Amino acid sequence: MSGHSSKPTVGALPDTTAESPLVPVVLTWLVWSLFAASVVVLVARVRTEGTWGVPGVVAVDGLTALMWVVVTFFSGIVHSYSRRYMAGSAHETGFFLGVFGFTTAVMALVAADHLVLFAGLWLAMGLVMANLIGTLDGWDQARAAARVARRYFLASSGLLGVALT
Repeated sequence: MSGHSSKPTVGALPDTTAESPLVPVVLTWLVWSLFAASVVVLVARVRTEGTWGVPGVVAVDGLTALMWVVVTFFSGIVHSYSRRYMAGSAHETGFFLGVFGFTTAVMALVAADHLVLFAGLWLAMGLVMANLIGTLDGWDQARAAARVARRYFLASSGLLGVALT
């Protein structure tokens, strides 16, 4: 209206014809495979009684299987969306390793049947999440958010340890 042109605020879409790194492709495929396997485990758990696992270490019951289905489904969505969103980013491989690590930590957390294992996985999950929050370490805001998240996850892990003892 004023005759002045403004700078575009939206960047160009990533080049989807460019070859993407293998890690995001493999991890996206793997997380969707984990989703399918979790559905199979859930169906098997519904048809059988008892709990599978190593007593005192891990236990896989119906709730664990259901949580695995939910976690892997949403992780699959995040992986699939992020393949396009992160295309061309220098942080792409690290981001996907972090998201997959977070997924496996949560899956192990819900199967944990020992307090020390649970607390260790809680801490690992929190630290991986803090690293994901600060993925773009070139941004001051991302670094600050990662520091705050790390501090809160460490504090919550300490409080969880005190509460469970």
